[in-house]
Amino acid sequence: MYDNIDVTEVSGIVTITLNRPDKLNAMVGHMRRDLAEALEDAGSDRNVRVVVITGAGRAFCAGGDLERAAELIEQGNGEEFARLLGAARRVVTAIRQMTKPVIASVNGPASGAGCNLVLACDLRIAAASATFAQSFVKIGFQPDWGGTYFIPRLVPSNKACELFFLGDAIAAPEALRLNLLNWVVPDADLEAETRKLAERLRDAPPISIASAKQAVYAGQHEDLETMLRYEVEGQMRCFESRDGKEGKESSKTKDNKEGKESGGKGHAKKKQTFPIAKVIVNVAGSMGTRYLMTSFTLVGTQNDFKSVIEENRDQLLDLANSAMASKTISDLEKPGARNQLRAELLSIFNNALGGSVVQEIYFTEFAVQ
Repeated sequence: MYDNIDVTEVSGIVTITLNRPDKLNAMVGHMRRDLAEALEDAGSDRNVRVVVITGAGRAFCAGGDLERAAELIEQGNGEEFARLLGAARRVVTAIRQMTKPVIASVNGPASGAGCNLVLACDLRIAAASATFAQSFVKIGFQPDWGGTYFIPRLVPSNKACELFFLGDAIAAPEALRLNLLNWVVPDADLEAETRKLAERLRDAPPISIASAKQAVYAGQHEDLETMLRYEVEGQMRCFESRDGKEGKESSKTKDNKEGKESGGKGHAKKKQTFPIAKVIVNVAGSMGTRYLMTSFTLVGTQNDFKSVIEENRDQLLDLANSAMASKTISDLEKPGARNQLRAELLSIFNNALGGSVVQEIYFTEFAVQ
């Protein structure tokens, strides 16, 4: 399917192998784009639970292909160079925004873009012989692939400067000491240990892991109040997912129980939830059109809440689309953007419904891609 990337899937675990071993898996041609597509496909496949990225041969990834870079410089082809940078951004974004855990299984040297591809992954396991280098300075380039975001969040600023300014390779044990890695294992055990880790993640509750992953990265730029609300939204996702797995019999039991409670004295104010389908709208970004994908659960207390929302579902979805279509990437990435959008939708929905029908909105998905 791809020239320099192999993709395999076994029992819910997708392994993406950078397969250009004669060039230490250096990125060339459409390799960045193909990697992004493979990640996006895995992220959208409901049967996939875990993604592993590794390299063929004796290296993980030597970064960008230097011969190709030299050609572009000689040609003065800034347009093609910008395209490659955009494809790299797409790879990193695909890893961070997919809900599945992504493991870097580092089998050898990871330099430049290869090093930062490792850091983009959620979990990182490396062979003892692996090395890591922010080698951009040695060829006169600025670190990319998210390196200037990841490194300063993992090490003190003076150490980040050392890694960037000198570009020297560090061994896997040192990378582990610096918190760049989760585990270092003997070379001969890397494949087996990676498989054990992937299987453990595959067998864990997917909604729980997805929610925790989103929260971890949101917590890097949001305040405490926002994260407390985010945790409520995450618990709602887990709650709704558990209900979905309980089957018809338990659903009937639950419905009967709710029916008795809503009909009994003192239960008129029991909160009811109603999940709304996913909304996907175009938003404007610096790299062209991107998409906001969100779904949410509405909460209310009036006795006929669910029937009112069901009756007006299409109108509410149209209103949500209209409200969000005017947003830009910068609007959605500002601190507190989720709270602002929540308040805006709450007002819009209640105006349409003619009163304070909806009391809370919990986002069960919120991602810009």
